[in-house]
Amino acid sequence: VGHVDVDLSKIKKEVPVTKTYELLAPDRSPLFGYSKKRTTITLVIHIHGGDADADSDAEHADDEPCEVLVTARKFGHFPKMDMLGSVDPYLILELGGKEFKTQVIKNSYDGKWDETFRFPLQGVSGKLLVKAYDYDGVGKDELIGTTAIKIHDLFKDGNEYSNTYHIKDKSKKEVENKKTKLKSFIDLGFTKQKIVEIAPAVCDDATRERCCDILKHRGSSCKLETEITSADHIPHHGNYYVAVSVMRADGKPDKTAKTKSPGNSNAPVWKEKLLVDCEPEFMLYAESAATLKIELIDFRPYGEAVIGVIKLGLVDVMFCGVQDLELPITDVKHETHILENSKGFQSKLKLTFRPPKFLLEASGMGLSRGLN
Repeated sequence: VGHVDVDLSKIKKEVPVTKTYELLAPDRSPLFGYSKKRTTITLVIHIHGGDADADSDAEHADDEPCEVLVTARKFGHFPKMDMLGSVDPYLILELGGKEFKTQVIKNSYDGKWDETFRFPLQGVSGKLLVKAYDYDGVGKDELIGTTAIKIHDLFKDGNEYSNTYHIKDKSKKEVENKKTKLKSFIDLGFTKQKIVEIAPAVCDDATRERCCDILKHRGSSCKLETEITSADHIPHHGNYYVAVSVMRADGKPDKTAKTKSPGNSNAPVWKEKLLVDCEPEFMLYAESAATLKIELIDFRPYGEAVIGVIKLGLVDVMFCGVQDLELPITDVKHETHILENSKGFQSKLKLTFRPPKFLLEASGMGLSRGLN
């Protein structure tokens, strides 16, 4: 109905402020109610906390697509937490709204996790919060200690960093093993890297014209070769296969080709070539334009389940030459969400499109584009 923009920089931290604002319509014109008076909304705004480093952290937030791989390596000198037994530690790592948990190491004051988690850094400021807990199979897990790490300060001298961190309890005292009097520590490794997105090509008008002229003269259907190579980081193990379909403008499938299932895996390898027939009208006329739908399907004894999907314009696939791509797989229920495994790694499908030779010549894009 309406909106208001609030400048939070003018509101002091830790001081609740009550303000009434006049709402604006979507086109930013004044909004009036039935009484012909301006529509207002009253808000109570309370900015909690007040991290002294928040402003400087914001300055370091990355604008480019990049990520940090955090490896929980080992721990040592953890304290005894239970009357019986020793300690069953695990970590919870939090950054930018994402949270990951390591495995529990049973009955160990010293040990290794060697687990890696992926956090996006674009637009993220602040600290990586690491919390060590003692797992309790019956009651509530007990907090051993925490540490907070300014993630952007780690990469001033390069994209690799590792360090040993002491953890602090709720009273901000450094945790130690009471028997040995040695301070508890966790060892972490960090790698910062750019996120390289290999997007499908988009056909320009001149190329479209040349290819359409050739298609009109030929008049017959043509075949698109799609080589399905492999997939990585699928959330769960399954007997996956891939179906490639040409979808008509009305949303119904026209032709479909399928791979076989290579067996139970969350990183299947197919290396199969599929041929799909494509009618010229699907590429010649806007009103009948088709899409290419690629589905990741789990074959189960009690029925198949579509896990993820990739959708591309058929024209952009057929008229843009050979393309070697690694594409993110989106959730079939929420196609704006990319599938991820439990450690935050995006699910991706490696594949190659090879249009027929006469279209490669017409487009002038016979050379491979993408991964190679």
